[in-house]
Amino acid sequence: NNLFPSLNISFHPNDVTSVSLGYRQTVRKPNYGELNDNIEYQSRYYYVQGNSMLDYSYTNSINMLASYKKLRFIASCDFVNDDIAMKRSLMGASKDIVLSQAVNISNYKRWSAGVNWWKHFGFYTPYLEIGLGGQTFSYTYMDALYHFNHPYVNFKVHNTFELKNNLSIMLFVDYYGKNSSLFREVTEQWNTQVSLSKNIKNWFVTLSMNNVLCPRSRTSTTKCGWINDVSYSNRDNDNIFILVSYTFNYKQKKHLSNTKSNEIHRF
Repeated sequence: NNLFPSLNISFHPNDVTSVSLGYRQTVRKPNYGELNDNIEYQSRYYYVQGNSMLDYSYTNSINMLASYKKLRFIASCDFVNDDIAMKRSLMGASKDIVLSQAVNISNYKRWSAGVNWWKHFGFYTPYLEIGLGGQTFSYTYMDALYHFNHPYVNFKVHNTFELKNNLSIMLFVDYYGKNSSLFREVTEQWNTQVSLSKNIKNWFVTLSMNNVLCPRSRTSTTKCGWINDVSYSNRDNDNIFILVSYTFNYKQKKHLSNTKSNEIHRF
């Protein structure tokens, strides 16, 4: 099948309300490593094997976007067929050697829904966002049914203060809850940003402190049966960042300043 349909329908009943519905189909083809039947040595207790019998994985996605004035609602649902994943099991009669093998996963769904809102109150602009999500994945191992369908919660609280003399202060807090992706579970994560920006004629200066008070550790656990494959990361994401720029075209100063601020947010 080389045809992957997509459809989008939008409705605007008035100037402040809009609704959009969309559908698309995508395919994931197995790569060479996933099709290789040979067993590869990774470590004394860990081996990896592909599967030449893998099928293509198809995903049918439905999404909706609705907005009213400054309020937006977003929802999506993915219907995943024959997803490709690495499934852990014991190798042969051994009780301490793990074999990770590429397999097609039975059909399941991924879903998410969220709402965000922002508004100007003079010099103060708040932005609030909250989202829910999850999957409907489960599998049977040695006659026992295991579920990986615990929903997760994300939220963002962004505060921007536009003060006198071209001075602005931004306070951002982002939270990503514990979530699952097939067999893998990832612990929660916090991100924070405190930044101070100032325009002085053609000069633009920003001082930003990122993730200074956030825990750095994060754990990813892949569970198959009673096998727990755990990876632990302790990334140093906290930093202090300063940006100084000079605008030669003074008429475009405001536009370039906003561009620089967006670059810092992405950073």
